[in-house]
Amino acid sequence: MAEMARDVFTTIRYDGSDLSGHEIDVQELAPALLALAEMIQFTNRKFNGNDISMKVLVKADVEQKCFQLQIHIVQSFLDAAKHLFSTEQYKTAREIAELLDLILPAGIGGGVFFAWKKIWGTKEEQEKPLSSYEVEQHGGTTIINNFYGDGAHLEMPTVTFDLATEPEMIRLGKRVLKPLEHDGYDSMGFYQDDQQVVQYDNTEAERVTNRAPDDGETRSESAKDSTVSMGPQQVDGQVEIVTAQFIGNAQWGLRWLGKIRQMKMADEAWLESYQADTEPLAIPGAWLDVHMEIEQADGSAAASYTVTKVKRVIPPEKQTELFDGKSPPSL
Repeated sequence: MAEMARDVFTTIRYDGSDLSGHEIDVQELAPALLALAEMIQFTNRKFNGNDISMKVLVKADVEQKCFQLQIHIVQSFLDAAKHLFSTEQYKTAREIAELLDLILPAGIGGGVFFAWKKIWGTKEEQEKPLSSYEVEQHGGTTIINNFYGDGAHLEMPTVTFDLATEPEMIRLGKRVLKPLEHDGYDSMGFYQDDQQVVQYDNTEAERVTNRAPDDGETRSESAKDSTVSMGPQQVDGQVEIVTAQFIGNAQWGLRWLGKIRQMKMADEAWLESYQADTEPLAIPGAWLDVHMEIEQADGSAAASYTVTKVKRVIPPEKQTELFDGKSPPSL
């Protein structure tokens, strides 16, 4: 049977004072490159099974002032496996490379290396295990609530979250970052056509290595099975008014975590005052500081959002003059 192939190119770059001569200890580099190849193979098997093969080739580039290698990913498959194209599970070499942050675009929320950097590689005070956070999965999105204890929300595609919290992926990722443990190795990153996709410095790499568990206890219990009803999730946050309703209780279009969502306005006292025109600053572009409930009975269904309390209105900046020259409250 005929074979077809898909090719993807990226560059892995290690930089630092010890690498200006384009040399690196093979005992440090070889395990890292093998781990990267295994990450690619692991992801391919996860989505494509054994019907589609992956080959990872390496080519040295000695023209740079750092040490970098070109990574060539070749995906081959038989005509007999073409039916996989019509399934949601199937991933091309390009999609796999994007999931791992090897090529652009990394997407909103990034891929696996970006997820590790955000979850474990930043903010020195972050010490709580991921399993202690409230993690929600709504359709194709995973939300980690109150991240770092400062009320912030971390959002990423569920396919990225699931892959990033696989113990085997974490184990392999730590090996890719391991060369940064050595003095004179300052950073590691992936680049496509000289554009940076994601980069780690040695401090971020050390935090991921020390914090990210690889023992299977990574995810919270609520996120391990998103098909089970978890009941309404209670969330405090700020939402931007996109579309408002002046009559009745039809849903409002409110922007939360970068996406416009249809939300029921269940704070009847506030809604009544708004529709009576006693809340003139609640216009499109203004923000509402709210408490809301998010509910999803089935992981395959869209989540429902209900604003149960409007605490205050944060007007857009052009309304500053209405505050007697004072700036409106900031988020």
